[in-house]
Amino acid sequence: MAPGAVALFAGATLCHCTTGHHEKAQRKPQCEAHISFAVQTPATVLGLGGQPAKRHELHNRLLELGTNDLRERWHDAVWLPVWHFRDKPSPHARLDYSESEMCVLRWRRIVLYDAELGRDHPRAALVAYSVDGGLPPAAASHARSHFGFLAKEWQFVLHRHNNETERSGCLHLDGRGEQRMEMLGVHDRRRNTFQPPDKTRSPSVVKVANRKADLDAYVVHMDSPAQFGGAALKPTWESISARMRDLMPSSMDKLKEALEKAHVRERLYTTLAGGVVSDDLIVNNVGVSSEYQSPPHFDVGDVGWTCAFAVKCGEIDHDHSEIKQDHSEIGSSHGVDNGEWLRAGADASFASGLTAIGNHERCRVV
Repeated sequence: MAPGAVALFAGATLCHCTTGHHEKAQRKPQCEAHISFAVQTPATVLGLGGQPAKRHELHNRLLELGTNDLRERWHDAVWLPVWHFRDKPSPHARLDYSESEMCVLRWRRIVLYDAELGRDHPRAALVAYSVDGGLPPAAASHARSHFGFLAKEWQFVLHRHNNETERSGCLHLDGRGEQRMEMLGVHDRRRNTFQPPDKTRSPSVVKVANRKADLDAYVVHMDSPAQFGGAALKPTWESISARMRDLMPSSMDKLKEALEKAHVRERLYTTLAGGVVSDDLIVNNVGVSSEYQSPPHFDVGDVGWTCAFAVKCGEIDHDHSEIKQDHSEIGSSHGVDNGEWLRAGADASFASGLTAIGNHERCRVV
């Protein structure tokens, strides 16, 4: 993804990953961390764990509203038909950029839609990408400054999906400490019922709001408040929320309604948990990563749209419709020979099992 870009997709049903990052020595000062945010809403936060029918219904409704938002608001977007192979399992290896096999899409706003369903289908949109539709420059600069410590001063301990499955993907290729992502916000705490955070932490740090609660903040918020406390996160979380509502207003309104209906705030175990989400709740579960080449995977527990924001250094040259990068340029699609296509930047997100079709051209989006 280009600096300042945003991508929206259904992470539960589209396999996604990132390509590699260029060497730190090639990066500008204060830009070593290569920060990005993946914002999603787990079914458990919505109170829909173990309720597949209601979860599926809400998921589809959010996708429908989002597709309609794109039609009404993304007037300058290019819609590209792609085949979505829903039964295709996750790849079993990382995706590395290959100039001989990959190219980039030239347009500033792109919507990939399901060719089988057709462009007019209520849930046609699969991926929406805007090269300059992410966080405003000031908010992105603040995020780079605040999270810059992740480049060198932070020990990652995340260990997601330690076993390979066709639906979870191959996150297991990176072991504990190599998955350069920190999970923030709130999550289902029920597997930690017998190890509540107040058991080993001072009451001055952790105050219990509801002992019967099924949700809580990740403990990193409690243990590292200077880096991950509510006050530290609030400016970025509110900026992300504002962009999500601007990009897909009706879908995000519906998500907010569903979160309020689920009584999220009343279901939080600690008092501080209410401060690590956005005021409107739509930013409730976030993966913040630093130069992480995430292997292909699905996030099968999520509902609705995942929003990925790139906040690394770089600037847009609007006069020439090109991306100025501090590194070699790489792309976000596969197999199309077209020298006029816009160079859109490194660390691109990919969706597995998509094949694009166009005028005498075929492009497999891996």
